[in-house]
Amino acid sequence: MTDNREAKNNRLKEIRKWYEESKRTPEQKRQATLRAGGELLATMRRNGASPEAVEMCESRLQGIYSLTADVPEPRDEIVSWTFYYQPPGGTGREVTITSETRRHWRTATTEDIGSIVFLLHNTPQEFGKLDGQNEEEDEMFEGEFHTVGIIHTQSGQQEAPGADDMGNLEGVLVVPEEVLNNVNNEAPPGKIFSGRTQTGEVWSPAPDGQVWMEHPRLKTPRGMLMSDELQCHTDFFIRRGSVGVDPERFWMERGSVAHWCPILQRFISEGERLRQQHWFHNGDGSAQQRYFYNQIEMLDRHGGLANLPMTIDDALDPDLVVTEVRSPDQAVGLKFDVAEKNGKVINVDE
Repeated sequence: MTDNREAKNNRLKEIRKWYEESKRTPEQKRQATLRAGGELLATMRRNGASPEAVEMCESRLQGIYSLTADVPEPRDEIVSWTFYYQPPGGTGREVTITSETRRHWRTATTEDIGSIVFLLHNTPQEFGKLDGQNEEEDEMFEGEFHTVGIIHTQSGQQEAPGADDMGNLEGVLVVPEEVLNNVNNEAPPGKIFSGRTQTGEVWSPAPDGQVWMEHPRLKTPRGMLMSDELQCHTDFFIRRGSVGVDPERFWMERGSVAHWCPILQRFISEGERLRQQHWFHNGDGSAQQRYFYNQIEMLDRHGGLANLPMTIDDALDPDLVVTEVRSPDQAVGLKFDVAEKNGKVINVDE
């Protein structure tokens, strides 16, 4: 497959910007939002925008400022919930689930009606059940409506997180059936994405170079095995609704350059990241006490930005480049010249 070094170098810039942004404090982020809002208003005035338009924009910015002031810092508290669970076609029982392994739970969609979910953006974070969806008027744009999910939480409240154009619910994760049906025998570390369960207790690893993927939008909702390329392309299609994307170009620009691995010192795809088991234990070493690295954590634990190259060069990403064409006689003569200088004898058949 043709290499696209420019795309990879652009990806390095994205990772660097993302990493630096993640290290900013909430107050620094708030000040950046205020500066951006002030610059926008100043630009509108310079360009002759009407006082009404400026006033409307300023009003909407005030709403954004109030939201940024209340955004809590990401936290890693472990949340638990004990409730009566009735699996489809199974026997109901009381189960206790925790958020210890939430880092590998996928984003919920409006097609996951009936699923147990975890709300990341709630304060405090909590579990709930996705009971349906609804259309609500946008708070900032009068007359515009968007889809929300109807979730009844473990605290007895009703939440309505918004959905994007593809129906993905913001800040809501689906609790896997494996966790609900067999809490104490969840997939062993590193196998949740690369294999599938046969009986609820025995896990079958995926073949080398493939990843097991489950999602309600797949034609086979119970899951299927995919290659790295297909998994990356399918995931992008599911999350962003991408159509008409050339698979080879997509794999080149968004697949092979998905994550920079500071251990392997090269780009790896999402599927390879999961299969390479970029995870670490956060407790007693059990399956319930582990989570996978994301890009920021991989860099954090292996040198930070100091271990992220500024650009991809030949040493990191070698290509076969023809710089000179030699005849067989020239090639043999060059070998003898080099050997003579080094005081060695060589075999010209090598």
